[in-house]
Amino acid sequence: MRVVLDLLRAAGFSVWTDEGLDAGTQSWQDTIEDAVGQAMAMVVLLSPDANQSRWVKREISFAETRNKTIFTVLIAGNDANAVPIGLIDAQRLDGRENLRHLVA
Repeated sequence: MRVVLDLLRAAGFSVWTDEGLDAGTQSWQDTIEDAVGQAMAMVVLLSPDANQSRWVKREISFAETRNKTIFTVLIAGNDANAVPIGLIDAQRLDGRENLRHLVA
């Protein structure tokens, strides 16, 4: 996540993450809802762990209901174990070996 964050910021993008929030609290949920609502787009980092996270799936669904553009980057695993069903047809970048092409 840190590499993607640094690359996007270096390219001039304003990037928000949920770092520093108390996970699972109402304040955390409200802050994520506000951030997604204000965002122009969402970048989803795909991995087996992310695919198992109910919160990642909720955040993706929330962004979809707000008609946000979703960019996906496969950072670990493969299509079978890292990509949720809702994003299976989405075009994605393969960042498992090199993320430098993310903002090229």
